[in-house]
Amino acid sequence: MNENLTNIINFLNKRRKLATILIGGIILLFIGFVLIIPKVQATIRSSEIQSLVQSEKLNKKANYLDPRTADELIRTKPAMTVLFSVPHGKTYDEIHAILKDDTKMKEFTHSIYLYPMVYNVDEIEKKYNVKENEVTVIFFENGKEKNKYQLKTDTDVKASLISTLNQMPMSTMIEPTVPQVKPSTATATITESSNQENSSSSQSSVEQTNPADYSAE
Repeated sequence: MNENLTNIINFLNKRRKLATILIGGIILLFIGFVLIIPKVQATIRSSEIQSLVQSEKLNKKANYLDPRTADELIRTKPAMTVLFSVPHGKTYDEIHAILKDDTKMKEFTHSIYLYPMVYNVDEIEKKYNVKENEVTVIFFENGKEKNKYQLKTDTDVKASLISTLNQMPMSTMIEPTVPQVKPSTATATITESSNQENSSSSQSSVEQTNPADYSAE
């Protein structure tokens, strides 16, 4: 009887150890999936975006942002111009054509980064206050928005894009105020002196006309 009871206890202990090992293994696999899957997804998304938007190379003054490092770059770079847009549409295609054109880009005075809105669009919209259905250019200084420009669907991109981008950093400068011009002291003195001379001349004319002269005649 005691031997049978001992065998049962040993069997249950073995089963318990096996169950513990299985449960532990399942937990480790779950943790591994939780940690690894987001990284794998980010890598896949980045590769998909790279193949999607980098089918044709841009001018050396224009670059695509990697979604994995874009936010950190915007936060730490002293100054940068970023264009937010989905990588398709009439306005985007026109912009893309200009950014590939070496001749037109000679007029561009700094650099620009393209932030393709493909994944996590809601997060990008909230973080940078942009809209998926609009092309938005933002100039950042140390991660803070300093200037913003939205390209409407009816915007003449070919005529206005380069000049607008060149003005993005300069628009953050405070325009000098022009003070109102007030009459100077010298001007006031000359005017007063002129009035006094006119008054003296009138008085002299009156003094020269004496009634005695008329009686003499």
